[in-house]
Amino acid sequence: MALAWLVMHADSTPYNVRELVDASHPLLSLALLAGALYWVIGFPVLIVRWLARGELYLLILPPLALVHGLVAWMLLRLAVPIESIHDIVGSPILDWPWEWEMLGRFLALFSFWSVAATAGGALAAWRILPGAKAAFLGWIIGACLLIPISYYIVVAAAATDNLVELMAGNGSVGAFLLIGIALTGVAFGGTSSALALMQGVPRRMRAAAWMLGAGVLAYFALHFGTEQVIVKYGQVFSALQFLLSSDRSHLAGAGEVMVRYAVLYGLLIAAIVMVQYPLWRWVVSASPTTAKRIGARLSSAAAH
Repeated sequence: MALAWLVMHADSTPYNVRELVDASHPLLSLALLAGALYWVIGFPVLIVRWLARGELYLLILPPLALVHGLVAWMLLRLAVPIESIHDIVGSPILDWPWEWEMLGRFLALFSFWSVAATAGGALAAWRILPGAKAAFLGWIIGACLLIPISYYIVVAAAATDNLVELMAGNGSVGAFLLIGIALTGVAFGGTSSALALMQGVPRRMRAAAWMLGAGVLAYFALHFGTEQVIVKYGQVFSALQFLLSSDRSHLAGAGEVMVRYAVLYGLLIAAIVMVQYPLWRWVVSASPTTAKRIGARLSSAAAH
């Protein structure tokens, strides 16, 4: 909690991140944000595990993505100011009762992360997870359903241009998919690092290479998937400058953007490892086949 408070109040932290803490109840807000972090990062491990079971579980990604989004919504709705949610999904324009429109738009956006995080986790666990091929088949089925819905609601029928204007080509399909690749890269890098802690020193070196490679891939996917020239607030800047700068008055230069991205990527990897490592240990211990595969890989590494 103390570390989270320091991060949220540091001058170098982007202002749009600092604004996530609700000033009316800052301690509760931080606690809920911490819970949301664990849920957002941790639940995809369970999605991958269920998809790997095959058969009817091949169809489980859409309902699990819905559960993933609903719980995240409840935590974030209580944790952050409503204005921060409006900045992302827009203010209601359909005259629906209660907060149904805002909830629906949030679920459509969040499902994009659920799909990307599941892909990254399944890729990272490919060699140790029994039923990995089934997991990918289930992911393909779910992604083919969820990604078009997410794109339509988040981009084509958006209630605000706050996200669309940050995407290359004014929200093109290609830009949307590139951002998805970036999210998958982050998830893959984090999960690879978490799994490497269970697989011995030789595998850790390989995981470090995969983590760095995923970070580079994610950066270039973001670079080409986001808008490079935005004219707003009397300034000209790129989407990454807008997202990573400490505030609008002090926009980061190209070199500083790369440094800030590297720091952010490192923090995300650390968060994924912290959350997912105990979950993957549980998955491995619950699956004798997975434990045997890891043991065989350790024996092979030791022999060489």
